[in-house]
Amino acid sequence: MAAASSDATAAYRGDEQAPVADRLHAIARRVLDARKDEYDPWLYRYCGELADPDDVRRYLRYQLDHLALGGIEPQDDRILDVGCGFGMTLVVMGLLGAERLDGIDNYPAMIDTIEAYKPLLPDDLASRLCVVKGDAAEMPYDDGEFDVLLSIEAISHYLDVDGFLREASRVLRPGGTMIVSDGNNGSNPIIRRKTHAIWHAFEGGPDGTEVHGHTVGTSYRTRRRAILAEAVDGLPPKQADVLAERTAGMIESEVIEAGRRFVEEGALPEPALRDDDVPVSPDGQVIERLFAPYELARQIDSFGFRSRVHGYWGGAQGSPLLRGANSVLDRLSPATIYTARSFRIVSVREP
Repeated sequence: MAAASSDATAAYRGDEQAPVADRLHAIARRVLDARKDEYDPWLYRYCGELADPDDVRRYLRYQLDHLALGGIEPQDDRILDVGCGFGMTLVVMGLLGAERLDGIDNYPAMIDTIEAYKPLLPDDLASRLCVVKGDAAEMPYDDGEFDVLLSIEAISHYLDVDGFLREASRVLRPGGTMIVSDGNNGSNPIIRRKTHAIWHAFEGGPDGTEVHGHTVGTSYRTRRRAILAEAVDGLPPKQADVLAERTAGMIESEVIEAGRRFVEEGALPEPALRDDDVPVSPDGQVIERLFAPYELARQIDSFGFRSRVHGYWGGAQGSPLLRGANSVLDRLSPATIYTARSFRIVSVREP
């Protein structure tokens, strides 16, 4: 169960890791090789590496390390993955014996992809897997329904972080464990600088820009300009340009309301976005939100949790030297978090 010691999870690192890895590799190959029309093309970008046995072992080790931090032995647990993406974390949890495998994501194509490959899963996995499209801040689950809640590389994309934490507190049972893991460590100045460059490109373009592994299709400002032109009658083009800039950080309905208010009253909105604020697309998608890990832990605790912060510098590849160095740096996280490539927060729901 979720409250088990980390020693229990550590057992998976030895004799039991190989058969789990072999089974995960077989499942991933079957899913990827199917190449169904319903698949989102991003499946191959995010999960294509699982066609390689070495990468499967790395991925499994990455997941096991999260569980070990929380002292979680997932056997018979009810697990919820918030921001489940293409569902492979849930597949791993199922292979480790979790009783329920629930996932929620607000990107419809990812949920559609999971539903498309679900018939390819072994019956014992498919019968436990249930995913839905939904909002992390308004989850369709009962109070105390889950033993473990995972948010792996997802919290930086939530529109309403407080709403998510409120819901996490509600759907976890007392004593249940939440693990938040993310690469957007705002305490690391190198990561912060790169992320700000990504923000500025997605907000203002130019369209088609490549920045730190991200491709800007149509900038958020250009998209807001198009929304105003289509939805707001009587708006001069020059003023539409001004409004497209002044409505940064607003979703589509707010952009339209601001445009109509300007036409009716001549009132320009106050700028909604500062240079150090994460931009938001008109459809409510968040590109990469930065977090100072210890500040986030305090925010989490305000919703009824007890949290521990861990820095992460690497180790999923399995190198003993790197894993040892990561362990030492982790124990010194209050002083070393500024150098960590990512962070992990383990939070226990208080009674």
